Amino acid sequence: MPTENRERNAVNSRPGPGAKRSASRKQTVLVIAAAVVAVAVAVAALVMTLGALDRKNGPVEPPTTPTADPPTVPPTEPPTEPPTEPPTENTTPETEDTAPPDTAPPEQPKFRSPLTGMEVGEDISARRPWAVMFDNLKAATPQTGITAADVIIEALAEGNITRLIGVYEDFDDMEILGGVRSSREYFAEMAYGLDAIYIHAGGSPGAYDFLQKYKIDRLDGVNGSGECFHRDSWRKSKMGSVHALVVETAGLEDYAASHGLRREHKEGYVAPFTFDDEAEHTGQRAVSVTARFGSAKSAKSTGFTYDPETKQYLVSQYSGFMGDTASDETVKVRNIIAISAKIYILDNDDKGRREAELTGTGTGKYIVDGVARDVNWSRDSISGFFTFTYDDGTPVTLGSGKTYILLMPTSGVVELGE
Repeated sequence: MPTENRERNAVNSRPGPGAKRSASRKQTVLVIAAAVVAVAVAVAALVMTLGALDRKNGPVEPPTTPTADPPTVPPTEPPTEPPTEPPTENTTPETEDTAPPDTAPPEQPKFRSPLTGMEVGEDISARRPWAVMFDNLKAATPQTGITAADVIIEALAEGNITRLIGVYEDFDDMEILGGVRSSREYFAEMAYGLDAIYIHAGGSPGAYDFLQKYKIDRLDGVNGSGECFHRDSWRKSKMGSVHALVVETAGLEDYAASHGLRREHKEGYVAPFTFDDEAEHTGQRAVSVTARFGSAKSAKSTGFTYDPETKQYLVSQYSGFMGDTASDETVKVRNIIAISAKIYILDNDDKGRREAELTGTGTGKYIVDGVARDVNWSRDSISGFFTFTYDDGTPVTLGSGKTYILLMPTSGVVELGE
């Protein structure tokens, strides 16, 4: 009996066909579920890989299918700078008393031209200038290279004719200067007073006496070796041979060296001009100036027209501005000094040449910045230049720039205009 029951129970416990089908379905479901999970894991891995690539390679096009909003991430504190080692230098806050020292290089000394007062690149105070005799007959104008002169001196030569001395520290790239003409004794005397090397082409008997007596360093284009001179073809074609003689600036230094001409000022030399751009100039209005070398209306005249923007006077003569064949510029100057001296025609001179007494004292006018003021001049010796003072004895200080000096006879006239 017990055996039968066991057999029956065993028979009842065997799975039938339905049970087998149920077990098979369960296994299929499990396999599908496992496959779905595997696909999901693979997709997630692919998404993460693409995200990493996106972050590495920059933005990509957004997916074509909508995605869920990313989870909100609470903001975090910004990263802080890593601690650094404290500086070893003194970090005391700067105050007026503890400001760092000035590390800028020391300012270089400023050098000034002794003839113009203008700033120059090197100390040239000991260098001798060059003084060139210029023809100033109307037929010989315009000159060549006159605009580069630092100082111009004009005086009568003979009759109603004036000549010029152009005084140069530097030729400003002017290759030639001319036309060069002959000297008179008082022209040579003024060049000597400036301790300049004198350039001329011949001279009066009195001039040669003076040049030889005082052993003036010079170049003579007529009675010299002819070095550094030639007749300029353009001037010759336009003005004639007599007005065409020019001096070549490129050879002057070599000439001075080879002929033993002193290039530095003699001991004890004192520059003739002082400059002060801070000085306030007052006096009679002088916007236009006309200087006549005699009382007659026909006397040679030189005009000056003031330009307040540049503080320069434009120089004119012979009914036009004073020009330059080597430049498009008009001669311009900052200072005008017109002085009177005893100038007379030499006795028994068939050319009507003149002489001038330049030692002693005299009067004149100083004109600058549109105003004019009376001055006095004095000159104690042949080797010195003029000294200028106001009526109260105060020395005249010039404005920085070029200067035009008019040496006029006592009959000369200076007219001032608005």
